Amino acid sequence: MHSFFNSIKKVTDDYLYWSINDNEAESIPYVERAFAYELYFQWNMNDEVDGVPLFKTRDKYKINAEIRKDFIEKIPLANDYSYPDMVLHGGNDSSKNYIVCEIKRKSTIRCNKEALTKDINKLGFFLRNDLHAKYNIEWSGYKYAVFLLTDKYWGNDERDLKPSDVIDNINITELKVDEDLCPRIICVLYNEKTLRYESLDNLIPKK
Repeated sequence: MHSFFNSIKKVTDDYLYWSINDNEAESIPYVERAFAYELYFQWNMNDEVDGVPLFKTRDKYKINAEIRKDFIEKIPLANDYSYPDMVLHGGNDSSKNYIVCEIKRKSTIRCNKEALTKDINKLGFFLRNDLHAKYNIEWSGYKYAVFLLTDKYWGNDERDLKPSDVIDNINITELKVDEDLCPRIICVLYNEKTLRYESLDNLIPKK
């Protein structure tokens, strides 16, 4: 997780928004995919795990973006669970799953509050060990899940990312994550200047 967090911090504001005519006051946020592409590159180049860039350790660790997971039986296809944004796993060995990640912009969840709850439910699904895979594939749930919320740095306490941007946009009545899995879902806030994180169980009301 340490290498993942440091890779996030290497993604510059060039992949968060476009400043029109280099004017910071007039900026347009990029879609999540622009950020994800650069994060994929930075994570592959990170050498904190085995002393070499991750892309050179693909016999043990492999990063994939939007990889198919519809070999899992009863996967909620209607909810678009088939393609997590990014994963770190053991390649073709689905019994070695490490980190699954979903990425959202703050502006996205402001317009569509259901998007955050949907992503949290999706992450909780992939943490489960009780899923059955087709084709005799051995499955183990991911060790950790990361919900990554991004925005530009405003230099303004009212506008800058804060835990309430997650808390206020989770629909607790629609949350379908088992309570024992919540500590393994890490909510990360990144705005080009700072990275903050908290486990989901510390953000939502206790039942």
